[in-house]
Amino acid sequence: MFLQALGIHGDPVASRQRINMARQKGERFAGQAYDYPRAFSYSLSDKEKEWLAYESKRIGIEKPSLLDPTSGGGSIPFEGARMGFSCYANDLNPVAVQILKSTIEFPLYFHVDVLDEFQRISQIFLERRETLLQPFFPEEPIEDAIPTNWLWARTITCPYCDGLIPLSPNWRISSDGTGVKLHPQTGKGPNTSGRICTFEIVKKTKEQSEGTVARGSATCPFPDCGRIVDGDQVKEQAQANGMGDQLYGVIYKKLTIVTTKSGKKREKWIRGYRAPRPEDDVKDSINSVLDEKLPEWEALDIIPTEEYPLMFCDRSKIYGVNYWRDLFSPRQLLCHGISVELFRELFEEERFNPIFSESTQAAFGYLALSLDKLRDYNSRMTRWHVNREVMAGTFDRHDFSFKWSYAEMAPLITGLGYDWAIEQTAKCITELVDLVRPDINAKEYRKKKKASHLQKSADKESPKALEKLSRKKGSTEQYSLPDPSTFTPPPITITCKSGDNLDHIEEASVDVIVMDPPYYDNV
Repeated sequence: MFLQALGIHGDPVASRQRINMARQKGERFAGQAYDYPRAFSYSLSDKEKEWLAYESKRIGIEKPSLLDPTSGGGSIPFEGARMGFSCYANDLNPVAVQILKSTIEFPLYFHVDVLDEFQRISQIFLERRETLLQPFFPEEPIEDAIPTNWLWARTITCPYCDGLIPLSPNWRISSDGTGVKLHPQTGKGPNTSGRICTFEIVKKTKEQSEGTVARGSATCPFPDCGRIVDGDQVKEQAQANGMGDQLYGVIYKKLTIVTTKSGKKREKWIRGYRAPRPEDDVKDSINSVLDEKLPEWEALDIIPTEEYPLMFCDRSKIYGVNYWRDLFSPRQLLCHGISVELFRELFEEERFNPIFSESTQAAFGYLALSLDKLRDYNSRMTRWHVNREVMAGTFDRHDFSFKWSYAEMAPLITGLGYDWAIEQTAKCITELVDLVRPDINAKEYRKKKKASHLQKSADKESPKALEKLSRKKGSTEQYSLPDPSTFTPPPITITCKSGDNLDHIEEASVDVIVMDPPYYDNV
């Protein structure tokens, strides 16, 4: 019964052995790795709840209570709440506490109400951000194509020939051999103007240029120079604000009609790569707006003004990252700053609305996490994953590792950027509600809600909505929520304070204390 209640409904050892054997043979494990669904997705049955209550009473515990004084993201109190325990969750870090509330408290108490509010305010946010950010993201020149990513190289000036050196350990873009060839423009010779590199997308590895940085030292790519710029000189330039950014590639997806094996034609988005063009360079307009915005943003604490600490022992500090905001390129900083500004304006509008509720406030917490997710994929610490051809986020490693070249995600394209981050958050809210509220089928509720919305749009003769509705399966009837009196959420207390000073908890009032020691030095 104990293993059953934990969600372990098979033999995990045997499953693990099968996976290991497949790896040893170099085979990809087909199908579901374990012979039962993921344990954490299982909710206790009524019979198991009765067993748990009986076992608790047998050892003298009427209503089990649980304390985790260093909760972090909250897996322990989360599972405790799912089992019906009274839970005390605490953490010193306010970010962890916000995650705790978003993971446990909001879905438990506000369930689909917070999901509805999140989708409502997110839609308002998306509509407003389009107008504000569109001028800084040029349209893709290729017909029926959308830009998805931009590839940037950090730059220094060669101290010997005055050429602009784009820094990258290699110029690979895809595992199929696609990459970049540099075309150094030598001007009228060393120490003259116009010494920059242009770029060409090539299809074979042997056609790609050699990397221009290794072990911290740079190699000048200009044929009339070609000298090594040692690591100390590179660091000196970076620390004197002499390190810049140069766009060397644009990744796009083109809508293409393909023919299936059965002879049917369907639409498919095909990834492509192109070299940058002059119209892609919008740095002057970006810097102009930033010059105007930065003083106000700094005064209002919209962008981070704190110094970047030495304590991380990584290379970012020695390459000119003096403040946290230096982790972002000008366009990224502008994008994030406008997002925070818009978030605050929207919150103030909603706060003074007579129908402003706790669910609405919680929804803004989720919207903040959505913006943070996009921030994670739009910094100078992100990279293009060549083998998978996707973005790797800031924390693909457990540090703030310095990147010579980095990737930028398109924030405004439908289904990408903000749309992607918000949709991912809505999906998480749905799954969290389903895990902590067994009386509510949030996934079905959301499905019905979407179908109902499409039906209303179709009734207004929206061609796009009619097309989507024709592909949609299932009824468009409104999902009926169960009677709230059938489920009583367990009491949850979440605090942000030192774990050795939990004076809000009465003496001898907790049955189980679970403590996983903090590990902040991990990052």
